Amino acid sequence: MTGQATATTETITADELPPPVSQALAAFAERHGITGLAARAEMTVRTVTPSGPRRRLAQAAAPAISYAMLLPGLLVVVTTAAEVTVTAWQLAAAEARRITESFGGVWVTGLQLTAFRLGGTERQAIFISLAADGDGSGFETAVLDRVSS
Repeated sequence: MTGQATATTETITADELPPPVSQALAAFAERHGITGLAARAEMTVRTVTPSGPRRRLAQAAAPAISYAMLLPGLLVVVTTAAEVTVTAWQLAAAEARRITESFGGVWVTGLQLTAFRLGGTERQAIFISLAADGDGSGFETAVLDRVSS
């Protein structure tokens, strides 16, 4: 994995969320009856993952930006690829493990969480990109502590 582009993760506040993310979170919270979702987050991180290698004559893709929020009993994940997508995962009876995967030529580290989606009846897996830096590792530890307790 030498010479790889690496992701960065930083802790942010609800006030630092861009308007499209804040709006998507508000709409999600309203649909699910969650009051003050972003404000209730105990920890929020933003992860920026570089795009894969550029192909000849192709325009470089924008980096992927995702957000993860830890609330009592929930992990909320926001992705901003083609559109802003919000999912929430119940931490009760969840399993998590740290993995490193190659996606489109970029090595990405993070958590694989297997849990029930909010309102769901079947466990599903989701990958949450988290850099192996101070903020990414801190968020990962906080999630693993909730899952194992």
